[in-house]
Amino acid sequence: MIEAIERAYAISFEKAEAEQLVTMGQLFDLVKSKIGEQSAKTTTDDALWAGLVKHAHDAGADPRRVVDRNTTFFSRNAE
Repeated sequence: MIEAIERAYAISFEKAEAEQLVTMGQLFDLVKSKIGEQSAKTTTDDALWAGLVKHAHDAGADPRRVVDRNTTFFSRNAE
């Protein structure tokens, strides 16, 4: 999922950054900070969120469950 997001938004994550991510909210904040001001003008928060949720579903997230800022990536991190 991380590699797909890097390609989709023409950004890259440091290994340490990716390892620190636990929730979709953290991923959203990190991607938003990396796409920069220019891209932020053409990519709304809603569009960015929708894109990240699509990547989560493509990577195997249960499409019947709502993905929100607190959704975790891995079952070992689930509350």
